[in-house]
Order: sequence, then structure tokens, then C-alpha cells
Amino acid sequence: MGLCVFVASPCLAASVSHTIVVRDHLKETSAESVVQGRAGDTTAGSWTGSLPGIGGLPTPVVAENPPYILMRRPLSKDPSPLSWPARTAVRLDLKIYTGAMYPRCSGILVGPKRVLTAAHCLVSPTSISSIHEQWVSDSFFVRPGFNLGRDYPGMEPVRVVKSTISKSVFPISGGYNGDNDWALLELESDLGTSMGWAQVAPMETSREDRMIHMMGYPVIPSTCRAGQVCDTVSRKDTLCHSWGPLGRNHFGPILDWVPLVPAWQGESGSGILDCPDDVCVRGSLRTRGTRWTLDAINAFDSTMSGVIASILSDVKIPESTLRSTKPSKPVLRMRWTSPGLEVETDRLARIEVLDARGRSLLRTGEATNWTLERLNRKGVLLVVARFATGLTKTATTVSNQ
Repeated sequence: MGLCVFVASPCLAASVSHTIVVRDHLKETSAESVVQGRAGDTTAGSWTGSLPGIGGLPTPVVAENPPYILMRRPLSKDPSPLSWPARTAVRLDLKIYTGAMYPRCSGILVGPKRVLTAAHCLVSPTSISSIHEQWVSDSFFVRPGFNLGRDYPGMEPVRVVKSTISKSVFPISGGYNGDNDWALLELESDLGTSMGWAQVAPMETSREDRMIHMMGYPVIPSTCRAGQVCDTVSRKDTLCHSWGPLGRNHFGPILDWVPLVPAWQGESGSGILDCPDDVCVRGSLRTRGTRWTLDAINAFDSTMSGVIASILSDVKIPESTLRSTKPSKPVLRMRWTSPGLEVETDRLARIEVLDARGRSLLRTGEATNWTLERLNRKGVLLVVARFATGLTKTATTVSNQ
């Protein structure tokens, strides 16, 4: 299968190959092929979308005692459209012959026309067969930014035209740990350019005990039986969010990576997300795996991340879209507020703040909005914005602290 389990410098340049299965849902045919890639590779990066609004993700206090399932909460009870990165979440629906749509799984946008989800959402193999023996349906649709029973304004459900999965085997007597339980969906139309997407990256051993976000669409039972722990607030038509540490099972390969907060049925395929800052306002949004079982995730090892990156090699940050919709000269705005210095640019950039002597005080990841809270030095500050196109923009401000 792979040459190394997690990212390490000797493995970064190693080549990997893996057999995949591609299903054409329009022609109802399947074909196998071998993908070549580099171990530990990632996709090009994440994209905040062309729509306004970067809201981040909440980081509530983590419960010290179970039941941790109560830590999953509706992300927003506000009927307003979801901001980035929440709007990258999608619900995967199955359309039956009557035209009715039923929630099946969750997923996340990873490109303009690509969604990442779990393979078992698409196929239903028998215990001894290959993973692609029986496709559940050829009529799948995704609903981006779906929340509170409403589609994102201006967005209709978009059909899945192709699905790519790993060719894997479910042994008859157990042993399968879900490491290959991922699927890439190709959509009929572009959603990611406007909604945004996440970068696919391999899981790293350093992520153990680190905090992660998860967003998904649970299918909630209508009633709670006696003695059953139920989240009676969440509903199947609501985007739900959880935040907690990611643990590992060191006693065997089964259920190797385990989030603190278990899942409800329907959240399979939802992304395992982390950012340079906890609230996911700055820098790249990364997904390092998908929900596999209620208690565990399918983490991407260096082989699978390389394979997925190779499949998504055509995904690029849409600089041409920015050039066609933004002014030619970059814009840099600043203002002081009680939390700190708020900085805004009109396109993706990295920010560096220097003092009057030219010493670097702070650097950020790539984004368009920042609240710089650690600037507590008095005097003149130089703010430099470096844009992906190679342009720079500078401005000065006086610290009021």
C-alpha cells in the first residue's frame, strides 16, 4: 500500500501508487485505474470563496466529563447564510425515482467541482467483496451551506456526475480499519469558487491531543428512548459542529484515530478540520480525514494524501477570477478596535507587522481579514501585505496601547 504511515521528511519525495475505481453516474459504468503520486503530498491550498463573509468557527469550552455527544451543537440558529468556512460543508442527498431527496451523508468542498466524503456513503459491499461491488445509487446530489432546512441563497442541489474511491477489500472476519474509506465526488457545476474549499493534507502524529473541528449533518432519531443520550436540539436539516481533542487508540489498528465527540448517523464523510488559528479565521482550512464510524475517523496516511492530491492536481487557487473581479491595485485597510488592530485586504494575502526599527512583531497565514490582538507596543507600526500575485502593499499606523 504505502511507503510511510505519517508525514516524515524521508518520505516526502517517495512515489506511491494506488488502484482507484471511478464511477460514471450518468453512464452507470465503473472503471479501474492506477494513480501515481508523492507520499505526503497535499492539494494546492484552501480558498475562501468569492462570496463575502469570513465568520470562523466557534471554540466552546470542552466538557470534562461525558456524555461528550452533547458537545455537538447546531452551528448557527440564525437563518442568515453561513459564512466561510462553514459554507464549505455539504450534505449528500440521495434522490429516488419519485423525485424525493433523502439525506445520506456529509462532506466538504475540496475544489471548484469536488467534494470529499466517505466511500461507504456510495457503496454497500458484502463482507468478502471489493469495496466497489455494489453502488447504492447513481443519483446523488450535494447541497452546499445547507442549514435550518434551507439551501444556501441562490444555490440549488447539484448532481454528482462521477465518484472516485479507493479499491479496497472488506475482509470477512474483520481487520478493516477504514483507512481507505474516502470518496471524491465530481459535481455537475462549480460550487467551490463562490463557496470556498478546504485543502486536503495528511494526518500527522503531532495532531494527537490537538483540537479539531467537525461539521456535519446528523440524522437525529425523532424520539429518545429511555436511558438513551440524545441531542434533542440538533435536527437532520441543520449543520452541526463539534470541537474537541483528537485522540489515538494505541492498542491496535482498529479505530486508530478517535475524536472526543462521537458522531450521529449521517455525519459519515464530514471533514476533520484544523487551521493555523483555532477559530479558522486566518490561513488555510485543512481536512486530514473523514468520519468513518460513529466513534472513529478515516485519517489520511501519507499514501492516501498523495493519491488524493494527484487526483486533485487540477485544483488551483483561482487567481484569474480575482483579477477579473477585483481592482488591479490591492487594497489594505486598518482600524484599531478594543480587541486589537483589524486588518482587511481585498484579496488573499499574508500580513507582517514591523516596529519602527524594522523588527518583525507578527506574521499571519493567508486570508483576507485579521484581528491582531498581540500588538501591545506603543509607537509607529508598519503593516505589510504580501499578495499571492507577488504584489505588496504597505501602510503605517500608531499603536494606541
